[in-house]
Amino acid sequence: MAQGQQTTSAQAMPLQARDPWGVLAIMALLIIMSMIDRLILALLVRPLKADLDLSDVQLGLLFGTAFAVFYGMMGLPLARIADRYNRIRLITLAVTLWSICTILSGFANAFWQLLLLRAGLAIGEAALFPAVHSLIYDLFRVQRRPLAASIATAAAPLGGALAFIAGGALVDSMSVWVDQGGGGGFRTWQIVFFAVGIPSLMLGLIFGGVVREPARVARADEEHKVGALEALRGRRMMFLWLLLAGGICQVVPYAYQAWAPTLLTEKYGLSMSQAGISLGLVGALGAVLGTFLVPLPVMRLYDRGTTSALTRLPMLIVAVGTVSFALGPLSSSVSMLLAAYFLGAFALMGTNATVFVSMQRLAPDSVRATLVAGTLLVSSSLGLGLGPITVAYLANAIGPIPRFDIAMSALAVVTGIGSLVFFWLAGRRLAIPAG
Repeated sequence: MAQGQQTTSAQAMPLQARDPWGVLAIMALLIIMSMIDRLILALLVRPLKADLDLSDVQLGLLFGTAFAVFYGMMGLPLARIADRYNRIRLITLAVTLWSICTILSGFANAFWQLLLLRAGLAIGEAALFPAVHSLIYDLFRVQRRPLAASIATAAAPLGGALAFIAGGALVDSMSVWVDQGGGGGFRTWQIVFFAVGIPSLMLGLIFGGVVREPARVARADEEHKVGALEALRGRRMMFLWLLLAGGICQVVPYAYQAWAPTLLTEKYGLSMSQAGISLGLVGALGAVLGTFLVPLPVMRLYDRGTTSALTRLPMLIVAVGTVSFALGPLSSSVSMLLAAYFLGAFALMGTNATVFVSMQRLAPDSVRATLVAGTLLVSSSLGLGLGPITVAYLANAIGPIPRFDIAMSALAVVTGIGSLVFFWLAGRRLAIPAG
């Protein structure tokens, strides 16, 4: 390419042409901010219940089910848009939508208003991951794509950790400030929504202003998809059981994200800042280590010819995670609870990651991305849709005082058994050849 052409390209695409890693850094920050905006609600349970007279079940709907429904409905359509149209504009619009919904949540005065805003946040965030991974494919050479994709994937648990660590400190500091007469008439939870929504909006606008849409790299021939779909039919039940097994593994971790801060403050007497730091560090460490380490022995055994390792080893790991999550909330020691949270997150998040890797190995080339995207959709929808609301309902059904500890323990047992059953069913189908 001539020097003049290179200069023109760099001017047309200020970041993308000269520094794809810079684009990735901004996208990773957007993923982190999306997780903070999504999870901050878990730290605002007490003030929202007090000021808006919300029940635990309503909060469970806001945190999980309402988000999951719209996230699930819009995930695939928005992924199709990312495959066909300008992804930079899509991400900019998506960030703008969820940021405005987060900011407007600070002005809500009724459950139904928060419900609508939570739906808008889910729709905005549903566009982010498909567009980011599509851009990574076109921004990086084939040798760099796995590292770039890993960085983007690791940004999610990092965002989850920061949501609890920084969010807990933010809630406590804003509470003190408001109690001392600050805040300009706004309450703590309102200021927190403003404080996390405005930076996301600014970062999204910066992204849209400095990044331009890259040229798309040619994909594999579309004609091969027909044969690939035919090949999938012979194993469709195996893929279904794997999807359900991995998705159910997410129910308890999402329930912990929603209600563990409340459990730590109400049962163990921690401040919100202490609860946020503890949960953020322990949960992120367990999730990241599990995501990277658990799939390794499974894939190594599979590559050596032990096909059954794809289901049998995850069953063992799920059993460990189930016992940890079931016993942790019943302990009288906060240290035991956090240790159980670490081991449970390591086991169940690692098992879900193993399902993703298994899908990549078993699926035909031309439909692999779609199947992996579907796996993410199912796991997020099941985890968010069932975890927070189920714990809220069970905790309030047990007695006059909500027992989140018993509810979380019971949910761990039920979902653990369910995941084991689905892995067993998948293992029975694994030996059936495709076609």
